[in-house]
Amino acid sequence: MKKINQGILKFLATYKFATYELLIYAGVYKHKTHLSSSMSRMVKAGQVKKLNKTEEINDVFYLSPKGANWVEQTMEIPANYPKHNVEIMPDQMIHHLHCIKRLIDFKSEFTVPLSASYLDNGYQDNNGLIKKKTDINGVESDLIIGIENGRRIEYFLYEYENKKSVKEIMEKLETHKKLMGSGEVQKELGFDGEERGYHMLLEVENKANLGRVMKKFGEDPVFQKLKNNFLFYVNDQWCEYDKRAVLLV
Repeated sequence: MKKINQGILKFLATYKFATYELLIYAGVYKHKTHLSSSMSRMVKAGQVKKLNKTEEINDVFYLSPKGANWVEQTMEIPANYPKHNVEIMPDQMIHHLHCIKRLIDFKSEFTVPLSASYLDNGYQDNNGLIKKKTDINGVESDLIIGIENGRRIEYFLYEYENKKSVKEIMEKLETHKKLMGSGEVQKELGFDGEERGYHMLLEVENKANLGRVMKKFGEDPVFQKLKNNFLFYVNDQWCEYDKRAVLLV
């Protein structure tokens, strides 16, 4: 199999969905024409399925069960693909694609020994119920990232908001504030014996809403005490609520 085909299949197995733009962004191949030719052959062969473009989103691709089986048997890596039949473009696909792009960024900028996406396939818990990998105590983040920092791993829960109101975003921040105090994340990720918490990363598409959220955050005395644990994406960098840029690790 050609290297470009292997790159496409590996991307799909890792991130579940792909567009030509994301494949180029991740460095799978530079030219859309070649990607399109390879993708068309894999769709025809039944390894990949395609969701036709809409007014807002270009063609989206994902592994078929046949393609997923080939990846797992031949490439010997887990294959992430929809376990149910996807016929039309999901309403949240713009959100999905943005989170994939951000996960690509994290993996390109840092050493990431642990990551989980809400797009990942679920697993059975002790009660036999399907649970998402990012579901911790009922709070389901878009991404959970573990980034190496010297001798230990720093943990980050990432949230991307592209539709919610300021009130709803603040409610999510309040939920994370309570979750930090409960120790559930520390327990779930295996560092509950250490005197440290996790970091919540918030990216808001609407810049006006982001400004209002950061202002409300700064007016809350409890949030201010936890300012190092809550970071906001402003002008392509991570900042505290007062827009002071900081490094993740």
